[in-house]
Amino acid sequence: MFLSKPTDPLYILFLGVFLGLILLHYLLFREYLQQEKLQEKRLKDLEYLVYKEIERSLELGLGNIALKELRQKTLEKLTLIRFQLEALKKSEGKNSG
Repeated sequence: MFLSKPTDPLYILFLGVFLGLILLHYLLFREYLQQEKLQEKRLKDLEYLVYKEIERSLELGLGNIALKELRQKTLEKLTLIRFQLEALKKSEGKNSG
């Protein structure tokens, strides 16, 4: 047979190359698993950030709605004050004339 003797230099070379390939495959697979875990963590973090951004946007939207309502109420009060001032000026004009 071609590689029949365990002390044959070709046998030792073949065994070394074979063991080296097995070691490299092991290291490659281990690195792949680490990268997979890291990618999963990144995706979870990104999902959390998206959730927080959606939550923040909703809060801003609610804040805008509250500001619009406050603006509307303020405009109504200003209009009422304006009418009261006009009525006051008319009543003063009648009292003085």
